[in-house]
Amino acid sequence: MEAVEATAVPDTPTPAATLPAVPPAEEVFGYGIAVHGVVGDADYTMGQVRNLGLGWVKQQVRWAPFEGNPGQMD
Repeated sequence: MEAVEATAVPDTPTPAATLPAVPPAEEVFGYGIAVHGVVGDADYTMGQVRNLGLGWVKQQVRWAPFEGNPGQMD
């Protein structure tokens, strides 16, 4: 029978799985604008947003006109 020599196994832990890289900021960053779209001509407002070359809008919505009392939608 042949002799088998044992070798030591390092105590280095197995590395954890890595997450995919985050794209560079220039690929995900964009400019936008806050609009008050409930007054005036929405088509005109959105046309102006497009003319400015903006990629998104933010519209603040007051909840009270839609739900005067909890659970009662108007």
